[in-house]
Amino acid sequence: AEKKEAADTAAANVVVDAFNALPTEVTVNDKDAIEAARAAYNALTADQQALINADTLAILTNAETALAAAEQAAADQAAADAVVALIDAIGTVEYTDACKDKIDAARAAYDALTADQQALVNNYSTLTEAKTEYDELKGDADIALANLLRIRNATASVNGTTITLTPEDETATASMVCKLWDRTDVEFSNLDGATISKGGSLYADKYATATATIGGVEYTVVFNYEVIEFVLTPDLLKITNAEAAVDGTTITLTPVDESKQVNLYPKLKDGSEVVFSGISGLATTSKAGTLYAKGVASAKATINGVEYTVVFNYTPPTVDELIQVTGADVSVEGTTITLTATSGKVCFYSSLKDGSKATYSKSTITEGLNVTSTVSKSGTLYAIGDASAVVTIGGVEYTVNFVF
Repeated sequence: AEKKEAADTAAANVVVDAFNALPTEVTVNDKDAIEAARAAYNALTADQQALINADTLAILTNAETALAAAEQAAADQAAADAVVALIDAIGTVEYTDACKDKIDAARAAYDALTADQQALVNNYSTLTEAKTEYDELKGDADIALANLLRIRNATASVNGTTITLTPEDETATASMVCKLWDRTDVEFSNLDGATISKGGSLYADKYATATATIGGVEYTVVFNYEVIEFVLTPDLLKITNAEAAVDGTTITLTPVDESKQVNLYPKLKDGSEVVFSGISGLATTSKAGTLYAKGVASAKATINGVEYTVVFNYTPPTVDELIQVTGADVSVEGTTITLTATSGKVCFYSSLKDGSKATYSKSTITEGLNVTSTVSKSGTLYAIGDASAVVTIGGVEYTVNFVF
């Protein structure tokens, strides 16, 4: 026991000596010594650690706290020094993209610092003064270009690489001539809503944009007419024999008289074009592009880049209202159609009353039918005795029973 106690005391004293050797003024250069002292303490057994009093252990913990603070201070100074270097790199302020990039980079780096790090940037005023000087140069350059522009029916303002033409009269056409007052050529491209005249001038009578290349610099030209967001309302639709409703991207046309054809025309009342596609049901298009239907149908209509679903809101007829039969009474229950003969021959026509077709094949017809002539040349299905067949109407299969 005495030997163990003596060994524990000796081991503890070695660590205490390491603690006492730590500096009272800690810098980042003391990191290795502090970490070695911590490792030595952690390597002691619990009995050996118990021999080191709290005040002595505090020498280590205080040194660790001071080291963390010193490392943070060094990191803050390094971050600040990097921004100081960016600000110094701005140099003489000029109205160029390169100078603007330097100012923007220095500002972004400064804004990314913590408050403590920003306080260490000793040339921050140089950054703010450079930005002010650049803005003044930019303003002078913008005014100079605005004075060189030749325009009609608008006032011009220049902000960097954006030229804004604000019409003096929004009912008239604004234009920008293809030569400046100093005879510098202007080349126009990327027209969006604007047009170029035969003489090369750019013009528009509504909100539009284009690219103008002047002296090798690309500017965005904005015709500052009021931007009117297109909203499709029922009163914009050109239709006949129907009432219209618009709900989101669904256009519903409800016939005023279901016996008459409903037309939706390929131009709106404001001149917007309508492009039809995805036509289904009893709808089609005329040679002039009009969409029309006389029965249940739907289609897609693309207007100003938005795809709408057009629904012809006819009341769907029931199957017994659609089928055409002679020589029998008709009853329908679920998918079973019963034809009860009133004469010696019952005919079931392939043409339905709404103009659509019923389809059937001989393989579905029972032997009870007159198998030698079950379907006429015109497609009529007929029977002269009890029989059955499968008929497809509107994509649904029905069993037709001929009952004599």
